[in-house]
Amino acid sequence: LATTTDVDEDGLVRVATGAGRMAARGQEATGSLPEPVPGRPHDGYDPAVAGLDPAAVELDEWSSWRAAAARTAIASTRGVRAYEERSFGELRVRRHGEPGRSLELSATAVSPAELDTAALGAEADRLLGGGEDRVAGVDAGEYAVVLGHWAVAEVLRRVALSFGGPWSPVADRLGTRVAASAVNLSESPRFAATLPRSYDAEGSPRQPLPLIQDGVAHRVAGAGTGHALGPGGIGGCQPEHLVLVGGAGDVSELAAPIER
Repeated sequence: LATTTDVDEDGLVRVATGAGRMAARGQEATGSLPEPVPGRPHDGYDPAVAGLDPAAVELDEWSSWRAAAARTAIASTRGVRAYEERSFGELRVRRHGEPGRSLELSATAVSPAELDTAALGAEADRLLGGGEDRVAGVDAGEYAVVLGHWAVAEVLRRVALSFGGPWSPVADRLGTRVAASAVNLSESPRFAATLPRSYDAEGSPRQPLPLIQDGVAHRVAGAGTGHALGPGGIGGCQPEHLVLVGGAGDVSELAAPIER
């Protein structure tokens, strides 16, 4: 299965070629179902989430939240009998400034009770700017820029798509430089700031995975690494607990050479 939103002739040719490549790889691409391996227990479940009142979180007119709680059981012909309870809450804050300027920030936690609506709204207001913070018009051209942590998070969200499965764009570039030597990116499901999870959709325990080491592409999420989005290879694989380390000590150090 391959999907695309690029539906002109070239886009359809590319997605059909990709589907054929995945089918040809067969077992190599999807792998066999995993053997039974115990997953790590976690505290990423709040039973109160299932009974939340939609009015439980106070929001302004430009913000929204959603939450879910689930008990998931996975059984396979390989003998896997995996069980996990998990929940999440997500808060989204939107702000609109001068014409053409708007932004949206989101935060996620095990429960909406852990999300600070006022703090996220204040951060959105600060980033949108106004008065002395207002961004002046910029002439067309190329500029050196420093990305704040919200912008980096969006970049990483998109990068995750490139590290999913043996047919990913990065799979053919393993062992080559794909970023600056200071960049180290890993899939870290045990990192405290990520949502705790034990198993993927096939009942394989989620495992730490070094994706970029010293700027060099090192691994991709694949069969048996704990990143399956669906059973039997359906839906592919994708890292979901990205952690970026390395680089300069702080924003001031990064911004020091920036002229504007």
